[in-house]
Amino acid sequence: MKTRKKKLRGMTLVECIIAIAVFAAMTLLLAMFGTAVEANIRHSRETSNKVVTEGPIAEAQNKDASHLVKKSLEISVSKTKKDSESGEFVADGNAIKIKGDVYKVNPDVPVLPKDEEGNPVVNDSASTNKYDFQFVDVEIPEPTTKKSD
Repeated sequence: MKTRKKKLRGMTLVECIIAIAVFAAMTLLLAMFGTAVEANIRHSRETSNKVVTEGPIAEAQNKDASHLVKKSLEISVSKTKKDSESGEFVADGNAIKIKGDVYKVNPDVPVLPKDEEGNPVVNDSASTNKYDFQFVDVEIPEPTTKKSD
């Protein structure tokens, strides 16, 4: 009886090159897709962080939604020098005065008290929540110019 040998054949060189090219193209597409997804996630995270940090500040600076906590606050700011003998900081005497009103946003106290003329009234109950946001509405002084002789 004759036995037939099964002829085993492998892949040809052309088939191997085509398979490698297909795998390379698929890898390139997958890498491009992964890079685009990663960039989208990074942009999303940056936008979210910006909203989290700047949103309350922007909301707090809306005077119509904020409570007047203190009227006519005055802050003195000056340069200081360290005294070489005592080691303490001493003001140089040229203080700049900043004037303004202190406002606070408190979502738990939604009613904004106003007087008969519609001006905000000091509301101490607006400062009870540890998540409040506070800002000072500063009166911007008129610029001064030095006269030359």
